[in-house]
Amino acid sequence: MEAVEGKPPGNSHRWPAEGLGRVPYWVYSDPEVYAREQARIFSGPYWNYVALEAEISNPGDFVRSHVGERSVVVVRDKAGGINVMLNRCAHRGVQFCRTNWGNTHSFTCP
Repeated sequence: MEAVEGKPPGNSHRWPAEGLGRVPYWVYSDPEVYAREQARIFSGPYWNYVALEAEISNPGDFVRSHVGERSVVVVRDKAGGINVMLNRCAHRGVQFCRTNWGNTHSFTCP
C-alpha cells in the first residue's frame, strides 16, 4: 500500500485494502488534497474552459467565469480579440466586475 503523495506512510491517509473500488472520505475532505488539485488542474500548463465565443460576439461583450477558485472576466476587445483577465483590481484586490455578463466600454474598480 502506497502513501498519498506528500504524506508519510503510516498515517490515517492510506488507501483502503479493498482496492480502487472504494474512494475513502478523506480524498474529498482533506484541505491538502484540495489545494494540490487546485494547483495541478487550474494553475498548471493546461487549457481551461472559460466561455463560448458566441457569448461575447460584439466588442465590449463580457462574461464572468472561473478558473478553479479564481474569478476571471472574458471580454471581446475593439479589434475583435478575446481576452481573459483575473477579476481583481490591481491596487485594491477587489472584484471589479460584479455582473455575470453584459457589454461595457471599460471596467472600473468599485
